[in-house]
Amino acid sequence: MESGKGMSIIRVFLTFIRILTVFLLSVLFYVAVFYGMKGVSMAAYHFSYEIFGNVAIDESSGDNVVFVISEGDSMKVVSKRLEQEELIVNRYSFYVRAVIIEGNKKQLVAGEYELNSGMNYEEILNVILGGGSNDIE
Repeated sequence: MESGKGMSIIRVFLTFIRILTVFLLSVLFYVAVFYGMKGVSMAAYHFSYEIFGNVAIDESSGDNVVFVISEGDSMKVVSKRLEQEELIVNRYSFYVRAVIIEGNKKQLVAGEYELNSGMNYEEILNVILGGGSNDIE
């Protein structure tokens, strides 16, 4: 009789441990999903803000840089070089903004431009798409 009662207690204990383990793993899974979604959401927010917000590398006066656009340069190439020269925060968000906001209305104008790390995306686009007056002669 005693061994049957002992086995019953062990079964109840093992069942409890199994239920507790499943519960804890479920909680861990949902916490991981929550933090993953939070990270993706934050990244999407920041990327969207870079596209539609007022973003500049240096919010103060910044540094002047002579930037050259050669004949035939694409917006992708220009975006990459602007990022390398630390004139924009992110080449992908700059490119998306150029395509969404400007579309095919304006073309890149080859030449030398005086840009500043304090300029936001809109100001840089106005200059390199021919709407600005920072062309160096």
